[in-house]
Amino acid sequence: MLETDYPYIALDETCKSEIKTVYHTAGAYRVPAGDNGNLLETLKEHVLDIGINAASFNFRYYKAGVLT
Repeated sequence: MLETDYPYIALDETCKSEIKTVYHTAGAYRVPAGDNGNLLETLKEHVLDIGINAASFNFRYYKAGVLT
């Protein structure tokens, strides 16, 4: 999707509903944490979605820097 397809407009409104579909998934699978080689191979052919558990104490009180 390009920025021209859904331009930013600074208004207090709801999102547009006529957003283009960019890709369709045919399923999902998990790349194990730390398996960078497999991750790079996966990215050559598939879209990557990332989930973050933001409920942890460290994440909740994060202010700056790199979170490890």
